[in-house]
Amino acid sequence: MSISTCFRSFAAAALAVSVVATQIASAALFVPPTITGTTASGLQWSAIATGTAMPIRTTSPLNGAPGAVAYFDVSTGVLQLDPRGLDMSLFNITYSSSQTNVVAGTPGPLVFSVGTTGTGQGAIAPATGATTKVIPAGTWATVTTFQSRIAATVSLTASPTLQTVGDAANIASNNGWLNQPWSFGSLTAPNALTTSDVTNNFTCVPSAITGSATLNANVLGFGNYRSTFQYTVNGVVGSQVGAVIPINAIPEPSTIMLAGVGLLAACGLNYRRKQRLSNATEANATT
Repeated sequence: MSISTCFRSFAAAALAVSVVATQIASAALFVPPTITGTTASGLQWSAIATGTAMPIRTTSPLNGAPGAVAYFDVSTGVLQLDPRGLDMSLFNITYSSSQTNVVAGTPGPLVFSVGTTGTGQGAIAPATGATTKVIPAGTWATVTTFQSRIAATVSLTASPTLQTVGDAANIASNNGWLNQPWSFGSLTAPNALTTSDVTNNFTCVPSAITGSATLNANVLGFGNYRSTFQYTVNGVVGSQVGAVIPINAIPEPSTIMLAGVGLLAACGLNYRRKQRLSNATEANATT
């Protein structure tokens, strides 16, 4: 392989990584992430992702059922939510180091497109069409899109009101409740947050969690209600606590550069080997 070919291969590889990153960041559909590593308490994040390590804590028949989980990919800024088949009636994903209630002016890393910030309905996707938004299609009683929070309530009267028919990229329900995986899209710039930011600052407000759900307070080991979010389930009394799992799907720039250096070094060694063979052939031909 010539040096020029090596450079082309390296450029193509870098472009491929860039394209993958762009595709993930702009994807409207939920993409199951690759999960690695362990929590501060020693649990595998992959086990947390099943929902069984932080189950529903309640006196209802759902007690012990796998709980909902959220994922934040630091490399793309994409936030995703998986209800694990539960009929979620509310989700509240808050970024706050102080574990206190937040308001519209509270600083935070979340960025929403024009017309979707605040407490209005502009963040809700239509049932069909190419215009995807951060909240699934349907009628929501409340929607919050602050710099430090994304939250929504399906209904204040226990009525399933979400769209069940429409484009797959806009729908997250088959029964009127939020019961199917959903991608909120890129809510921060790539690498704007670190894994530690996720585990320390995505948090529940302790005063909002009561009853047996408090048993999930520090399963992960990062401190009470750290790396977690709050949600409710139709028919279940009280709020629940689920994990916000940090993901880093795209290699860090330093990793890509190291891979590139390795590729170029290999190309260089291959080039030198061919040159030695060529010189040896020429020498034999003249003797």
